[in-house]
Amino acid sequence: MFSDQSYDKSLEELKAALGSRGQFGISAIQRHLRWGYNRACYLAEHGVKTGQLVTCGEFNHQYMFKVEDEKRAWSGHVQMTVETALNMSDRELKQWWGDDVKAVRAELTRLKESGRVYLHTEGCDNEDPVTGKCLRHYKD
Repeated sequence: MFSDQSYDKSLEELKAALGSRGQFGISAIQRHLRWGYNRACYLAEHGVKTGQLVTCGEFNHQYMFKVEDEKRAWSGHVQMTVETALNMSDRELKQWWGDDVKAVRAELTRLKESGRVYLHTEGCDNEDPVTGKCLRHYKD
């Protein structure tokens, strides 16, 4: 098994290569670091556990580097589901939305019960008013 320090070093290398890319998956980690699937998954899990990465996307198979100076992980246009936010740890919620974790959980629960699927996407000016899904990239 690899140490946390070696994973942290690998995450720094990955951030230099993929940080500006936005979302990336396990396969991008594999390609960049030339690692197998399991080791790349362990790295992603370590990154999420330590707060260096956050999951995003509909199925939580995509990751982004946490932007420390903004308390947000997205850089423009990433959608997070209400369910994903509800599954975050208290520590992650505090990093994203501030100190009142109980109020954040209550608001997320209210959104879920109202049928909301996605959280508001920063920079999105065209979203479904019920589900919150960004329609910008889904032109018919």
